[in-house]
Amino acid sequence: MADLANLTRTMPGKVAYRFLNSQGWNRLIMGPVGGGKTTTVFLSAIVQAARSRPSAIDGWRRFKLLVVRNNYRELWRSTIPSWQKHFPEDLPGSNWIGGRGGPASHTIRIDLGKGPILFTVDFAAVGENTSAEAIDSFFRGYEPTALYINELDTLPKDVFTYGSGRCGRYPTEEHSFPDWYGVLADANAPDFDNWVYTEIVEPADHGGWDYHRQPGARSAGAENHHNLPPGYYEQQMQGKDAWWIKRFIDCQSTMSRAGLPVHPDFNEDLHVAKEPLPAVAGRQIVIGLDAGLTPAASFQQQLANGQRRVIHEIAAERLGPSAFGELIARELAEKYPEWSRALTAGFSYRDREPPVIGSADPSSFYGAEGEDLAWVQTVSAKAGIRIRPAPGQNAPSVRREALKQPMTTMIDGRTPGLLISPTCKVHIRALAGGWCLQKVAGVAGAEIRYHLEPAKNQWSHTGEACEYGALYGGGAAAVDVAERRAAAAELTQQTRAIDEDGDLGAWDGGGGRRRRGRQAQAFE
Repeated sequence: MADLANLTRTMPGKVAYRFLNSQGWNRLIMGPVGGGKTTTVFLSAIVQAARSRPSAIDGWRRFKLLVVRNNYRELWRSTIPSWQKHFPEDLPGSNWIGGRGGPASHTIRIDLGKGPILFTVDFAAVGENTSAEAIDSFFRGYEPTALYINELDTLPKDVFTYGSGRCGRYPTEEHSFPDWYGVLADANAPDFDNWVYTEIVEPADHGGWDYHRQPGARSAGAENHHNLPPGYYEQQMQGKDAWWIKRFIDCQSTMSRAGLPVHPDFNEDLHVAKEPLPAVAGRQIVIGLDAGLTPAASFQQQLANGQRRVIHEIAAERLGPSAFGELIARELAEKYPEWSRALTAGFSYRDREPPVIGSADPSSFYGAEGEDLAWVQTVSAKAGIRIRPAPGQNAPSVRREALKQPMTTMIDGRTPGLLISPTCKVHIRALAGGWCLQKVAGVAGAEIRYHLEPAKNQWSHTGEACEYGALYGGGAAAVDVAERRAAAAELTQQTRAIDEDGDLGAWDGGGGRRRRGRQAQAFE
């Protein structure tokens, strides 16, 4: 009879342990490759079997787990070996049925000290035909206690929909109906467009799922390292693209496979708060604004220690300036009444900074024929806030730097310089890669090249609003750093020209020494 003592001693970590002890009907554990998810789910099913009612006939607890994967190749390559690592085919007292490349079944006998368990696990693959009719037909022959959907993000939702309806049919009444049945699942961090993200990961209630997320493999609290060979993740990352590392190593959802994230330093584990961020009393609220037909607003505060927080967002679809301004006013009144009252009470701008200030694209104040200026004036009047042009003349390098500085700063070595409320879903999607530099099509050779300007999409408006908010109060520093970097880059190009030509006059018309001296002063 199988002994699980050694298996329980190698549990991956705290998140896996919480998943193991959960009683949720539909449970999902999400984590990086090598996080021990598969073993955790198998062990969770066995522990659940130990908690079930014994048969009134023979005292055995019965449990049947149906394991489903997208195809048999993956099932036999990774899922079945994970099971056989702990429960081999020739385990004494067990019964293995099936051959490589097709369905298989394994029945084992276990005793966890609370009575014997007859545990059966069936392995099956949905196959390439993933129409609703085909999936419905696939499940009709199974009557398990529970369903284990391995790599949930690689399968359509219909697998869960139809598969969950088959659970709870074993054991039958004569051996005591199951007192728990449901769906167990694991996944890597899915793409933003994947149903697992939109219906489970993103919603505050996780769509009714009992959701458990492991930390990224390079994060504090990373799990299962003690069960992996030294240098496992360093080897895994070799030759991999940034999007793959982000999803499969750092356990962060992304859309960056289609392009290069505008802010590659963003780290969801570090920069997203665990709980919603309330406004801090006595600190000004800065609202970064991006104009246009799909305007966006980023509500921010800078704390006394220098940390910049994004506490709220508005991402509108085809909203005119009057309606957008009124929406801002309503959000202030409902969510930040203290600041809203200070504005409507005749706040004196002469004495100090206003409690709420807007920071917008500078070009909006000098638009063609006054159209953009009218947008700013209308939003300002309807929202009841003052809007100022963000520093930096709207130079992309300055805007990037304004957000890069807090994003790459650790205050006191442990506090992130940028913290975003988990309620700001569009901010998180944008910075995680939805807002990106698209690949240049038709470029010969293996080198991947990207456009200099980010793509305009549903994420770019919020991303730019966030940058305009970050520019207010940090604009001077961002401008200074951006100018220094530009000067350094120009000097590097000039120096390279000297090295290649050996002639100062070839690159600056004979004034090379003076130009080089001025450039050196720019970043000393």
